[in-house]
Amino acid sequence: MESSLPRSVALVGLKGAGKTTTGHALASRWKVPFHDSDAIIVNEFRAETRSHPALIENARDVFLRTGAETFRDFEFRALKAATDYPRHVLASGGGVAENEAAKILLVDGWLVVFLDADPSLLFERVVSTGVPPFLNGPDPFAAWSDIAGRRRDLYRSFCHRRVEVTGKTVDEIVDEVDIVVMEEFNGGK
Repeated sequence: MESSLPRSVALVGLKGAGKTTTGHALASRWKVPFHDSDAIIVNEFRAETRSHPALIENARDVFLRTGAETFRDFEFRALKAATDYPRHVLASGGGVAENEAAKILLVDGWLVVFLDADPSLLFERVVSTGVPPFLNGPDPFAAWSDIAGRRRDLYRSFCHRRVEVTGKTVDEIVDEVDIVVMEEFNGGK
């Protein structure tokens, strides 16, 4: 079956908002490929540094090895690489909101949908597998609250559409994103 998706769609939002899970489901529904910018970053880092896959398993490992500034460069390069892919769904990293060049690239290359969720609920999900490096410090919740507040405002400032995901199932989120994306492509708001 041919996809009805006229343009690639990027999902943005805080860590833990469900970008990857929702992205996989949307790609399946729309019959287009799914790409995760974190996976692209990991592959780019491994290729550039010739790192063994066991040493660099995820974007967190890249962040720990490179630091925030270099990681943001990898993030931009991952998005730049993804602009060459045919129509697809992309799950972007949570920090893309604070990377001006990446935001511009996203807005120009994709229909950007912000998956918005209650930050306090996401915090529990985010730290359930260990405190991420960007929250290291004496009060991870305070750091998360600061980051979440800042990034949510930034996502709102550049997304094409926003979908509230708090308390919804994956199927409900996918249905809602599908509706707003098709409305956007049909000129509605």
